[in-house]
Amino acid sequence: HPALFLSHQRRKILQTGLMGVAGILVSTSAVFPANADVSDGNALPEGAAQFGRVLRTKEDLALIAKRVSTSATDMDKKEWDGVSQFLRRVYALSEDMKSMSSGFSEADKKTRAAELSSAIQKLARAADSPVGSQNGKEFLAFAKKIDSTIDEFLSLLQDVPDEL
Repeated sequence: HPALFLSHQRRKILQTGLMGVAGILVSTSAVFPANADVSDGNALPEGAAQFGRVLRTKEDLALIAKRVSTSATDMDKKEWDGVSQFLRRVYALSEDMKSMSSGFSEADKKTRAAELSSAIQKLARAADSPVGSQNGKEFLAFAKKIDSTIDEFLSLLQDVPDEL
């Protein structure tokens, strides 16, 4: 019967259309950014996040230094600008260092951490000059100093006795 045939086709179109809409909704729902909140248990506490930024900066510095040491002459202005942006991140790292060291109970460690935090800022500012002139050799000298400053800061965080 023609009426039953049309009714069946309408149902089929509606079902297919609804499945398509459901598929679109499911696929677009994954586009929304995730919101992290410590109280929800899906973000690091501030101290751990600061420590992570220190470690990530140290790792990134090693990668950048390797790139500069192997092919500084091949780097274009855009890549050098990226190094300059990274130095801004190194400069900002001093705030994380200050915050992390505020919990030190030993006065000498706290004083040394403040000195290292200040040194990071000075080194980051000074390293920007050779980056601006695309002087790889001079930048690498600053990168080495920045790395050793971060290493020394990280050693201050160790509170395990040497005997162990």
